[in-house]
Amino acid sequence: MKKFYGGLSLIAFIVMLSTLQMSVVSCTKESIDTVTVIQKDTVIQKDTIIREDTSVNMQIITANPWKIQEIRGLKGTNKTLYYLRGATGNTDNFDNEYIVFNTDKTGMYTDNNGGKSNLTWDFSTSDSSRIAYTVSFPGNPITITWSNLSFKDGRLKYEEYYTNAGVNVHTYGIRIPK
Repeated sequence: MKKFYGGLSLIAFIVMLSTLQMSVVSCTKESIDTVTVIQKDTVIQKDTIIREDTSVNMQIITANPWKIQEIRGLKGTNKTLYYLRGATGNTDNFDNEYIVFNTDKTGMYTDNNGGKSNLTWDFSTSDSSRIAYTVSFPGNPITITWSNLSFKDGRLKYEEYYTNAGVNVHTYGIRIPK
């Protein structure tokens, strides 16, 4: 018989490798128990809404006055808009600004200086993922749209767009109860 590695025959070498492989593969494995937690939020979008019933969405929107927690975006083509409640370095101040949506689809917009303007609003899509509201600013009513509207962790999240005095504004906002 022909000798292979270190004087071992080929058959003895194969048996030795097989034994080594079985001893490594047959080692005891640890058993790890895992728990999966699934947390569901009410989201005001058709594909993830808890119920198709728009009255649920109406209850969320009208439950509280909503103040800005964070907003970021663009005014026109070159002015950045950024605000984070309690932070420094904000480009605009929204500390006192908030909005109220009433169940009769009216409401009130309060600007940062305490000025109040009436508004009317409605869901503009059948799945309630978009709201359009018109604020009756003196001499300059503005229609504002919130799209991709969602409610998670007690916060409203949305994309906002409107035109004011010929300047287009597009932002991403998060609002919390006032």
